[in-house]
Amino acid sequence: MFELSFGEIALILVIALLVVGPEKLPGIARSLGLWLGKARRFVASVRADIDRELQTEELKRLVDQQAQDMVRLRTMLDETKAVIDSEQHRVTPEALPASPETGREVGPEIGQGSIDRPAQAPHTPSPMPDPHQPQAGP
Repeated sequence: MFELSFGEIALILVIALLVVGPEKLPGIARSLGLWLGKARRFVASVRADIDRELQTEELKRLVDQQAQDMVRLRTMLDETKAVIDSEQHRVTPEALPASPETGREVGPEIGQGSIDRPAQAPHTPSPMPDPHQPQAGP
């Protein structure tokens, strides 16, 4: 805080000893130390308050920026939804191709989660011998 060399501090102590006297010098030194401690705590408190205020301003700026980003994203989402809706209304069921196997339109089933597939034969399990029954032998 104060840049004093050892010689300067010694000179101040000698002058204080001559002016105040040896019996009052320890009390004055204690009071001076207390006041310097209070001043340092005050300065540290002010610095901490300033740092907190700067962090608060930074957080407010970040929240505002995120709010602006959310507005932009909402706008993009609405625009995309509008484009999808307009494209969906533009494509009519008559324009969708028909399935050759069923003669039905393929498009509506896709939206419902079913797709026309060729029929497969059901799987029948092969007979396995039961190990607990006696086998007929020759």
